[in-house]
Amino acid sequence: MAARATRAAFFIFDPTIVPESPKPSDEEISDAKIIYYSPSCAPAEEKRSQVGLLEGLIAFTGMFGSKEPLRSIRTKQLAFSVLEAEPNTWMVLVMRHGSAAQDSKSGTQQEASPDEDGLADTTLRAVLRNCYAVFRLLHGEIQSFVKEQSMHKLFDLLEDFIPAFLETIDASNLGIFHDLDGFHYGPVERNTCVS
Repeated sequence: MAARATRAAFFIFDPTIVPESPKPSDEEISDAKIIYYSPSCAPAEEKRSQVGLLEGLIAFTGMFGSKEPLRSIRTKQLAFSVLEAEPNTWMVLVMRHGSAAQDSKSGTQQEASPDEDGLADTTLRAVLRNCYAVFRLLHGEIQSFVKEQSMHKLFDLLEDFIPAFLETIDASNLGIFHDLDGFHYGPVERNTCVS
């Protein structure tokens, strides 16, 4: 039986943010860069590791002079899609590949292998662009929100917005609908939509 593609993580980070304490530790410096991370129950070391990896890859690929230094990364199990939503504000969607069961010549099924071609990079980037566009439409730019409110209020807002937005995305059925620009999500109660 084939497994479906699933969301592994979603995070937003700003590599320019530094902690306010006088002598911050390496962990405090890494944690300060993370604006939002989902799932929030993930171990702190996993959060730091993934954000640090992407920060390093963005800096490395930026040395080659490209306007967009990094768009996507694929591993055997994961697909990372990266978007610089605002200057120094990066959004990352991490998807776990689905798996396709392979039939052997004898007619029995072998161990399932990751379906690395099941998730198109352009579609994952379109999901990120749409997520940011809806957020900006409803709440304004991330950096402006932090200046007007606070980082804590932004985190609370993202904790409500991101999971609700991502629930509307069927990871196993991403296609051209998600590639097209448009309004795919609105935080409206069902009765409001009907009336």
